[in-house]
Amino acid sequence: MPSPEPISEPEPTLFGEESPFVWRFLLGFGAIPGLWLLYLRSVQAKKLKNWGGKNAASRRKPPAPKQGVLASIRQEPELPTKLLGTAVCWMLFDVLFYGNVLFKPLVLEAAFGDSETIRDTALDDLVLNAIGLPGYFVAVYFMSSLGPKIIQMLGFVAMSVLYLSIGVTWKSLTNYKTFLLILYGGTFFFANFGPNATTFLLPSMTFTHSCRSTLNGVSAASGKLGAFLGATLFEPVSHGSGNDSVMLICCGIAVVGWIFTAIGVDANVGRDTGVGGDEEDEDDRRDDQDDDDDDEDEDDSNPLVQHAL
Repeated sequence: MPSPEPISEPEPTLFGEESPFVWRFLLGFGAIPGLWLLYLRSVQAKKLKNWGGKNAASRRKPPAPKQGVLASIRQEPELPTKLLGTAVCWMLFDVLFYGNVLFKPLVLEAAFGDSETIRDTALDDLVLNAIGLPGYFVAVYFMSSLGPKIIQMLGFVAMSVLYLSIGVTWKSLTNYKTFLLILYGGTFFFANFGPNATTFLLPSMTFTHSCRSTLNGVSAASGKLGAFLGATLFEPVSHGSGNDSVMLICCGIAVVGWIFTAIGVDANVGRDTGVGGDEEDEDDRRDDQDDDDDDEDEDDSNPLVQHAL
């Protein structure tokens, strides 16, 4: 009896699923935007350095003494309230966002069934991304008119409604796969047209320049803590209490995020112009005007100028 022929593995192809080129290309391509930004940043730094040297030469007033970062943080007005709207909201959103990124395969499996190949998984995931991506463009369009606070609140409240709808009707939605996909994709749309477009902007718009970088870092670290919590807790809850419980927990977190945004974020921050620091810009303009006035006074007191006049 002839022995069975060994099963041959598929030959690697240049662009197929077994290709060693594909994953190398994806990793390398992701570095290109960062390298381009690094180049632009270095060019911009040189321009700012040259401009700063010329500007400093034109100023005669000695710089004011700077206080330490901790002292600046202590003097920050309404610090707990501001941290509630920046750091805590960033943490809550990242619990939702990163937890659902890892929870996404379970929803895709319920909607499309088991994906037999990597290509099927990528196509299933592409459907959700196609629903969520336009949220970024909508956020950019409305950022200056609505302001970050309104956009963040809209995102949180819409996500809470969608999560509640999915959690309450989870068992029924598994029989209506298209509707399940639309509702779950809607959570990513309002994440992008919501906290995902505002949480990283608000710290730089909210805090004063003397402690802005430090408190921005505190807010970002809070977001990383939220990502860790979402990535580690959602799966055990899903196995222990079911997918519907995860959706209901997400609903509660989104409601808390909406409340904290309403309390901790100033409605005028980032509105109209899309940037903060208007009061500081006004102070800088006053300083420049004072310098110009001083220059004019010195010119008036100069005998050569008076003689020329």
